[in-house]
Amino acid sequence: MYDALPESEFQFLRDAFEGYLHIHWWGLVCKRNRRLQPATVEIHPRLSLPQMAKAARVPPSVVRHMVQTELVPSSSAELLSGRHARSIHLSELPGIKTATDGAMTLERAARVLALPKCRVRELIEGDLLTPLVSRKFNRGAAAWLISKSEVDRLHVQAVQAPGNSKSIPVRDILKYWRLRAHEGIALIAAVVDGYLYAEGDDQSPVPIGEANLNAARAKDWLLKHRAEARQDFSVDAAAKQLGVKQQVAYDLVRLGILRSTTVGALGHRVAAGDIEQFQATYISLARLAKEGRRSPRALLDELAASPVCGPSINGARQYFYRRSEIVAQQSCGVS
Repeated sequence: MYDALPESEFQFLRDAFEGYLHIHWWGLVCKRNRRLQPATVEIHPRLSLPQMAKAARVPPSVVRHMVQTELVPSSSAELLSGRHARSIHLSELPGIKTATDGAMTLERAARVLALPKCRVRELIEGDLLTPLVSRKFNRGAAAWLISKSEVDRLHVQAVQAPGNSKSIPVRDILKYWRLRAHEGIALIAAVVDGYLYAEGDDQSPVPIGEANLNAARAKDWLLKHRAEARQDFSVDAAAKQLGVKQQVAYDLVRLGILRSTTVGALGHRVAAGDIEQFQATYISLARLAKEGRRSPRALLDELAASPVCGPSINGARQYFYRRSEIVAQQSCGVS
């Protein structure tokens, strides 16, 4: 269109094409697109992660982590070089600014929630608290960064308690009751979800660590929880079980390939059986390439089986195949 129809009377075609890019093009438009009009480049609504971070006045690691945890939607595609190009629509800028306004470090969040820092880390591990920047998943990050809205969500409204009620703060339960692994997270989730309610003067919400629970009711809840306990995992823990990166596991859950259930404030939980079922049903391109001592890119071109997910299919970060299809192809190859 630009080469074959350069005449001015065809400018309306170029204008229509560039108008279409402005609305529908998922990728970036930049100065290297020299054929486009300067105004088209300047007003294109999609920004790279560094550009969005600069516009929001936050470190790029903040925007990167918000994208990885799906707090901010983005578009991605794999280039011929193997690199991934990712862009974010300008309409997400107000949401990023709102989320990062008043964000606090792990130490400050612990003080505000009246909990030890180790307990706040457990909340992050259990998906009960989602940081904007995690030193665990953002290499080179100077500190953790947690949004004010996430911390505010872990404040609970107290209700008027009977005069003879014997209560105990959540932080004392966590400290003295010798809870088993993950029971502290489950306890806090039960309070946030309203299965256990805080007792008080029914005024402003209180931080979760200072929430006073009826001691007898809390013990009953704990006994019932232990009787009904089943082994399940947060998405992060499921990623460790599967031997994949955190974002890969989130992709699999989002696409429904890795089955999960939503459990109140705990968010997505993956049962042990679902992890076993996934491992028995699917295999990654990276695993196939490693077992065959091949390049993933070369193997991707050679496999006749169709992947169920991947960068060029649905934006997932890794390609996964059905094991049955791979086995069938290998059988045909042998015969």
